[in-house]
Amino acid sequence: MEHRLNPGKESVNHPGKSMVAFSPRIAQMEHRLEPASISVHNLCKSVVPQTVNSPRIAQIEHRLNPGKESVVPQRTPHMEALNELSYTIIGCAYRVHTALGPGLLESTYEVCLEHELLKAGLAPERQKALPVVYDGIRLDAGYRIDMLVNGLLILEIKSVIEVAPIHTAQLMTYLKLSGLKLGLLLNFNVTDMKKGIHRIIM
Repeated sequence: MEHRLNPGKESVNHPGKSMVAFSPRIAQMEHRLEPASISVHNLCKSVVPQTVNSPRIAQIEHRLNPGKESVVPQRTPHMEALNELSYTIIGCAYRVHTALGPGLLESTYEVCLEHELLKAGLAPERQKALPVVYDGIRLDAGYRIDMLVNGLLILEIKSVIEVAPIHTAQLMTYLKLSGLKLGLLLNFNVTDMKKGIHRIIM
């Protein structure tokens, strides 16, 4: 192997062939670098780009473009607040289910859950009217949300043997009509409340 890279000559590693494995930039640098200072092979490995999701790339992006959003997705403060709210509501639902158990009417769970939410410092609204805007006209179609909490999160309360797809679709429709992002479908007719909690995000 030659000890010095000579400008104007082919690569000593691949005589008779162009250096297709290296970028044009590396090919240019090959004519100028001293082998004692750095290996061309190691240089090629050092310039291989990392994936865009690597923490190192995110740090470099932030330093080079401090005003630009990183390609790594970040959780928004609004979503963080919704998550905290949902955790508080789920805690209240657990307390109601522990006290009452399964098998009661939906209206019973609804009233007791409202009481727990008020104790937690939240602002629940039971049987909140949900109008429909159709063709630019606001119509009262008789829809009622079981409970709207803090004006941000919809609760659909059930006491059924099994949650059906139509129940989930109903909550998704309410979210779409209201323009809200998060809803909880709570089925209290279960032995383990964990199995009765369904989180819907739009």
